[in-house]
Amino acid sequence: FQDKVANIWCSFSIFLKIKDILPPHFQIIISICFTFLSLLPACIKLTLQPSSKGFRFTLVSCALSFFLFSFQVHEKSILLVSLPVCLVLSEIPFMSTWFLLVSTFSMLPLLLKDELLMPLVVTTMAFFIACTTSFSIFEKTSEEELQLKSFSLSVRKYLPCFTFLSRIMQYLFFISVITMVLLTLLTVTLDPPQKLPDLFSVLVCFVSCLHFLFFLVYFNIIIMWDSKGGRNQKKIN
Repeated sequence: FQDKVANIWCSFSIFLKIKDILPPHFQIIISICFTFLSLLPACIKLTLQPSSKGFRFTLVSCALSFFLFSFQVHEKSILLVSLPVCLVLSEIPFMSTWFLLVSTFSMLPLLLKDELLMPLVVTTMAFFIACTTSFSIFEKTSEEELQLKSFSLSVRKYLPCFTFLSRIMQYLFFISVITMVLLTLLTVTLDPPQKLPDLFSVLVCFVSCLHFLFFLVYFNIIIMWDSKGGRNQKKIN
């Protein structure tokens, strides 16, 4: 990775310096294995039950897997994930908008280095307002519109009280946005401690990585619990 990238290897090097423990060739092998295993379930599901919807969501899942687990990643590589997310923006506007906000936030250290703070703030606010007005994202947080109805029904077989998923997602969104805003303000207004010169960029990296892991799980849940796509495709054929 270059500088501070919001993938697994950079984010968790805070706790474990893998590059100091393992030789480079072994790091590459581990990276390949993790990447392959993380994208395998979605690819198997798409192969067994091909559908246009499954293809779009599998594009997102695979792109995100490569970003999170690849051996060499640049900060701007998250844009290769954002592109397929734009393809599902009309299907899951709330989660897609959230992901695109996080993907922009993950590039904050790079954008500040290029002195692009003002364009970042203006375009991010414009994008958020556009999504809020065009897609009414806060009105589309039900289990059906989050594409989590099948998953929720499966969970409720074992936990009948599991009826608050929509509310949880809304709370997580607001916590996420507040965290990103606070970290942006801290990064812009405060100087990091002399002993920890990369403190804010590391925090941005780590918080973004946690978000991306959450989104990887979310997109894979949609893929694995989607049975309509495969049936509809068979009817068309």
